[in-house]
Amino acid sequence: MKNQKQTVIEGFAIHCRGHQDEYCGIWGFLTFGRNVFPIVKNPQIHFLKKDWVNYPKSIVPIGIGFGDYDDHRPNGRLQNICSALLVGQTLRVVNKPGVNELLGEVLWCDTKPKVFPTQLANLIKAKHRVQSGQMEHGTYRWAFDAFDAIVFGKYDKEFDIRTAWERFCNHGRIVIGSSVGQEVQKQVNQAHDSRNSFVTGLASIAAMMKWEIRSEWLDTTFMVMIRDAELYEQAITEVNEKATVIEIETENAPEPVYLLKTDNEHITKAAVSAKTGKASIVIVRDYDGHTCILANPHRKIMLADLAVMVRMAEYEARTGKKLLFSEADGPGTRSVCPEWHLASGNMLLNGSLTHPDVPTSKLSLEKLGEIASSAFTRTKRDAWIKQYLGAEAETAIEEALDAPLNVK
Repeated sequence: MKNQKQTVIEGFAIHCRGHQDEYCGIWGFLTFGRNVFPIVKNPQIHFLKKDWVNYPKSIVPIGIGFGDYDDHRPNGRLQNICSALLVGQTLRVVNKPGVNELLGEVLWCDTKPKVFPTQLANLIKAKHRVQSGQMEHGTYRWAFDAFDAIVFGKYDKEFDIRTAWERFCNHGRIVIGSSVGQEVQKQVNQAHDSRNSFVTGLASIAAMMKWEIRSEWLDTTFMVMIRDAELYEQAITEVNEKATVIEIETENAPEPVYLLKTDNEHITKAAVSAKTGKASIVIVRDYDGHTCILANPHRKIMLADLAVMVRMAEYEARTGKKLLFSEADGPGTRSVCPEWHLASGNMLLNGSLTHPDVPTSKLSLEKLGEIASSAFTRTKRDAWIKQYLGAEAETAIEEALDAPLNVK
């Protein structure tokens, strides 16, 4: 951070509903940063729903702003890096015992799939879900207790997460035999079985935690897990009862697309589960109007061409003008159509819970479904582009039709 040594740090800024790596970045600054930077005793934490255009010199943005501690860029994210690791590199603590293991796992959870539900990264997301994104200061303090335990704690060989869960249930907090109880019981058993595999795993964190804070910390965590399991059950029911299902052609075989409007944050996970028929693509819109398009990772369907076509349609809906295929192509956010962000090969976002300031799409769910029905075969894609551009744009049509199909 240029000239930061001459500036007192009075606060930090992250996006609302912060992720593990942003929380860990702040924790790193507060734990080790005073050896490098002048930081006030109780710096303020800003949880932003809308990114600031300019940051005061005394406020350090982490995970946002495209600055020194942001792992994102306008055209996508940096590879093999996360905001916590960027902070650790600046503070020169990445090789410090305990910190090294923590940062390695934070990076892994931030960049790899199949993170266990009882790893801290997903427990943080679950806590946001069950609190509807509220009480963020309490959530980051709860996460900070976990980071402290991971790095500075002493492992209690006598601690058993299963015994702690049983004690919690015996106090009347949950019926173990209920479907929700069984699901959380399964997660607790998984946490126990992997206790020596993940430093950010629930069982490992609790075993490292000081006994005087462990009980309250676990009570909070178990309550989050219970409520989150309830929300998932509700999502399964909602998909089965309310989803509109359409069938689209792909080069390999017909695939089901689910369209749904809901605020349940588990809906995409529920829609690709065996309990609902395993959608290949889910197009879901919340009641604020923001939209997520997710391709089931097990189906190996890529959304790159769909993203281009959605941007083209969005641009026309907003301006009345046409957008060339090449102008709309690419990962991340395109300046010609900032409403849609291709976060990965299988996720296209029009705003999100962590970026709620993005203008909502002018395309209906039905329109998005129509576009999807033309995006996954060469013939249908080319026909859609020709109709979109019009007969007068022959050069542009030829350019677009020369593009290879990009759906695998």
